Amino acid sequence: MNVEHLSSDSYEVSEWTGGKTTELFLFPELTSYSKRNFEIRISSATIELAESTFSDLTGYRRTLIPLTDPITLIFDNAVKRVNPFQQVQFAGSEAVRAHGCTTDFNVMTSPRWQQHLTVIETNSKISFRTTMVVFYLVYGNLELKIQNSKGAVQMIAGDFVAISDAQEPTTVEVLGQHVFKLLKVELNQKGDLDVKSSRQGHP
Repeated sequence: MNVEHLSSDSYEVSEWTGGKTTELFLFPELTSYSKRNFEIRISSATIELAESTFSDLTGYRRTLIPLTDPITLIFDNAVKRVNPFQQVQFAGSEAVRAHGCTTDFNVMTSPRWQQHLTVIETNSKISFRTTMVVFYLVYGNLELKIQNSKGAVQMIAGDFVAISDAQEPTTVEVLGQHVFKLLKVELNQKGDLDVKSSRQGHP
């Protein structure tokens, strides 16, 4: 089992047309967001304009969750108001405009992957049997006690933890201090992959 713990000083930050985006995780190695040859990308972005248009991500499935303020998403055939910590899924090929400013959390996956995002805000035990599971701490402080892993992982706001290559069902205990918001994303693919993230050389 591989456990990767990343903090905010290790992330790549770049500009997009509506603000700034912070790349938290990119898989597999030696792929690039700009070349659209990745399979999984997880990021947090600021939407700083009153009206903005999302990037074209044809070939990917997206999950978006606002972290601070509500936004309104305008699709071809629908308008949806999305409140903080409410998630919305859509195809990356859809033309989407956003009204409102916020900071959001994004999961982008190729068709080979299934994704499931959950918001955790109470101490709990989580069991999973997936190819990969990742955690992002929006605010607060906590520790993750991971089965068959040495010691606990101490997380502060902005930290990211990826667990991959678990050979058997795994349990993670979430122990928070006071108030916290933790995002968990389970990622599953049929078939075997050497699941390693890439942290270098990506916009």
